[in-house]
Amino acid sequence: MEQENWAIIGTKQDFNQDIHKLTGALRKLGRAVHMVCLQSTRLENIDLNAHETIEDIDSQVDVIILLGDLDHWDLVSRISQRMQWYGDIKIIWSQSEMNDERWVSEMYDYGIAVVDNCPIETIMRFQP
Repeated sequence: MEQENWAIIGTKQDFNQDIHKLTGALRKLGRAVHMVCLQSTRLENIDLNAHETIEDIDSQVDVIILLGDLDHWDLVSRISQRMQWYGDIKIIWSQSEMNDERWVSEMYDYGIAVVDNCPIETIMRFQP
C-alpha cells in the first residue's frame, strides 16, 4: 500500500460503480491512479477516462491491479514492453486466482511480485 503509482486493468464490465470506492481510497492515501480498459477508452457509466493499454501510461506505475477474469498471458507482451521501456512495475495484484505458476514465474523473471486471489478491499479497510 506504500507504493505511489497504481494502474487498474480490466474490461469495460469490470469498471462498475464499485471502482469509485477503490480509486477514491487510493487517492485519499495520496496515490496516483491510472485506469486501463482493454475494450474502450471511455467508461460512460462511471465518468472516468481510461488508457487502452498499459504502454499508454506516460508516468510511473508501481502496482498493477488486475480486475475480473482477464487472460493473464495476453498481458505478458504488454508488461514486458513496459518493463523494457520503464522498468517500473513492482507488484501485480490479481483479484482472482490465477493457478498458473508459470505465469507467476515469468513475472518474477522481470522482478515483479505477484499477489493473487486477494481482493484489494480486504487490505484497504485496514488503512487509516
